[in-house]
Amino acid sequence: MLYAFSDLDIERLRKVQNLEKATGLKLLALNTVDVEPATIQDDALKDIQALERDLGITVVAVS
Repeated sequence: MLYAFSDLDIERLRKVQNLEKATGLKLLALNTVDVEPATIQDDALKDIQALERDLGITVVAVS
């Protein structure tokens, strides 16, 4: 299972922001994404790792 950023409506976003102000913490709102990691070959892994380095992000292969 993975997590992705939630697309909050204004009311829900304000609730998160209010709690951030009250606690002094930065909060991330996430939704679960029901996927499984993909099985990948070594050459594909090298390509994915090169893409990650090039873009400066994390890339996850899922099935």
